[in-house]
Amino acid sequence: MNDGVRMDNDLFINDPECKDILAGNPIYSGIIEAFQSNDFFAEMLRAFDKEIKENLESGELLWDPNEATIADTCLETRSGSPISSKISGRTIFPRIDLGSAGVNYGVKNGGKGIHTDNRRRLFSGLF
Repeated sequence: MNDGVRMDNDLFINDPECKDILAGNPIYSGIIEAFQSNDFFAEMLRAFDKEIKENLESGELLWDPNEATIADTCLETRSGSPISSKISGRTIFPRIDLGSAGVNYGVKNGGKGIHTDNRRRLFSGLF
């Protein structure tokens, strides 16, 4: 799937094709389960503790993610629009997509070159 904005062959976790892959492959489903776990989130907070403190002090972070709860779903639409307004309080919404970057990724789609994804994301990474 490619909507012209996101990664080539991008699969969002709620897409039927992604659900089929996860149902038939314990490796992919295990990766997503691990990355959306409270344990992984706690480890990321520990790993980036210094940066979190610096960004809180500078005002780049508006609130301490150590005080957040983790939602059990990403609560984000395929287009990236948050639907988190339905949730009150300080909540982190995990999201993991499966995809591949084809020739000219970032030129025709994606982030238009090297980027840190977007400012709503506390942690973002590629594998």
